[in-house]
Amino acid sequence: MTVGPSLRSLLIHDLRAAHLHVADDINTFMLLKHVVFNVITRHYFACVVHYRLNVALHRRFPRLAAVMAQQRYYLFGNDISPRARIGPGFRIHHTSDIVIGRSVVIGSNAHIYNGVTIGSKSMQAPDDMPLIGNNVLIGTGAKVLGKIKIGDNVVIGALTFCDKDVPANAIAVGNPMRFLQPKGR
Repeated sequence: MTVGPSLRSLLIHDLRAAHLHVADDINTFMLLKHVVFNVITRHYFACVVHYRLNVALHRRFPRLAAVMAQQRYYLFGNDISPRARIGPGFRIHHTSDIVIGRSVVIGSNAHIYNGVTIGSKSMQAPDDMPLIGNNVLIGTGAKVLGKIKIGDNVVIGALTFCDKDVPANAIAVGNPMRFLQPKGR
């Protein structure tokens, strides 16, 4: 079993994703102050912190984590499995209708909008989940399904149905999915 970043490190990077300038060596009291203030004032950040705490609890207290996941479902209207591995700098822009499956792996600095589903294509292969790279933005209503790889620095547009690999530095849009070339290339 590999050990990922600490909860402290994840929260620092998540605060940065919420456009707050936080030093790596911030003392614990100031970190908690920033986290609590932003949980109270920013609904989307509260959802990310709730997910991070849920993951931390899942390792030792799986039943309590299940209750907490259910609470997040009712509070924020999303279903993010505590078994999903999401890197630091996670940002949810609108919390409702997001589903992230149990074996999904998402790299650092992911930005996800509302209505996004990331998971398996079928009930017969529940662990065939996407592997998503760093610095990825997934737009409103996009569906990322199946055992696929999404490269680094990718944008998946709103309402895109993505069931095929996406190379690094690509912009994927539409249903069926196609790639756009950024201006200047």
